[in-house]
Amino acid sequence: MRGTIRIKNINAFIDGDIDYLHEKLKVRVPGYYWMPAYQSGQWDGYYRFVNRRGFFPSGLVFAFPEYFKDYQIIDERSTFLKGWLKRDIPVVDKFGDIELRDYQIEAVKVAIENRRGILNLATNAGKTEVAISVVESLSRVFPLRALFIVHRQVLLKQAIERFKERIGVLPGQIGAGEIRDSGNDIVIATVQSLWNLAQKNRAKVRKYFERFEMVFWDEVHHMKSDTWYQIAKMIPAYFRFGLTATVPDVNSLAYWKLASMTGPILYKLKQSTLVARGYSAIPYLFLVDYYDSGDGRYIYYQDIVKHEIVENGARNEAIALVVKKGIEMGKKIVVLTNYVQHALRIVDAVAFLVKESNPVMLTGADNIEKRMKYIQQFKNGIVNPLVLTNWFDEGADVPEIEMFILASGGKADRSIIQRIGRAMRKKEGENKVIIIDFMDRVKYLKEHTRKRIRIYEQEGMKPVKIKLSELDKIEEIIKTGG
Repeated sequence: MRGTIRIKNINAFIDGDIDYLHEKLKVRVPGYYWMPAYQSGQWDGYYRFVNRRGFFPSGLVFAFPEYFKDYQIIDERSTFLKGWLKRDIPVVDKFGDIELRDYQIEAVKVAIENRRGILNLATNAGKTEVAISVVESLSRVFPLRALFIVHRQVLLKQAIERFKERIGVLPGQIGAGEIRDSGNDIVIATVQSLWNLAQKNRAKVRKYFERFEMVFWDEVHHMKSDTWYQIAKMIPAYFRFGLTATVPDVNSLAYWKLASMTGPILYKLKQSTLVARGYSAIPYLFLVDYYDSGDGRYIYYQDIVKHEIVENGARNEAIALVVKKGIEMGKKIVVLTNYVQHALRIVDAVAFLVKESNPVMLTGADNIEKRMKYIQQFKNGIVNPLVLTNWFDEGADVPEIEMFILASGGKADRSIIQRIGRAMRKKEGENKVIIIDFMDRVKYLKEHTRKRIRIYEQEGMKPVKIKLSELDKIEEIIKTGG
């Protein structure tokens, strides 16, 4: 044996061979190769989780058990519920007229059994309902206090309403300019508000966190940010759960930081499963071959994005023509881009080429009231299309979307599935949604297109390539189910 590891709620301590785990529990930092410390030979490019005193985040024991097989594990995590947890805990599977789906019940059972970890549930799977059921199921055995952390104000408001609707109690609130906590058993908070409070009085915030037996991090893939990570290390809750549709690659620093605060993936559900079971809309994915304007003039990635995406008149005209086709089909359309300047140009192109449209742009700079106002007008058919920037990735529930246009291309990662998932909310009537992407053929962007296609195919989607002159084929393919 290499020694003993004592596990606490947040950290673990090695009594024995520290050097072994100091070298095993490490992962490369993104972009390390270009950093001056690495280039000068002063640093090897790794982030190490074990410090020289032998402390490290205890979630890694559960996430990477293979590294700990030669150590004796002593579980010293603390909770006043330990005696009660030996009992069979029935799942609360109904809230008024709302009944949990079978996979939601499975996820709740796994969470209660394991006490900590990641629930990797696709967009539309009902992650908040799962969290509410975990809280209620345990609270009916013995009352406990839960902290539910989000990173956007709109998600804060949505979570508060959802908890109130399901359990009939208004949770406490920390965020959106308000602190309302009069001993609430459930508190919803934004991570930024918690961080701001911690900067003013860290000791007071640490003491406040001690009252919670359970913590949920919504959209927990953001744990890679230092703000999230530092706040997480201050919360000593016994039950620790992350909710996300997009878990980072297991070999990435983002995943290791996430797992160190929660634990491993406990439950996984893909978007394709939701589609097959009718919980998500059937996606019809089209790749539009618009026009190759690349002439090799641009070397740097930023210049290529600027000229071949944001300021590419032919490409933006193609986006407008797809919008025109969607309006002719009677579809409610959302156009999504990563760049505010691109959104402005798309709105101009649509307004110029599609006279029957009424485009509105919403960016992260717009307040919640403005966003909600125009989203409601979109739902009512007054505004069409909505041109949005990537605040929409996490923070809006718009099942009325019937055509979703991914306008900015870009590097492919799992977040693209989360984006599409927001457009795949179950529809009233015909449960289908049209997804439009574009085939970029210039340096870097060509490879990005290939990678996006690969991710689509891994998720069970079948991209159909069409030329800009063939947009009429969209209707035919959807009618025939091709």
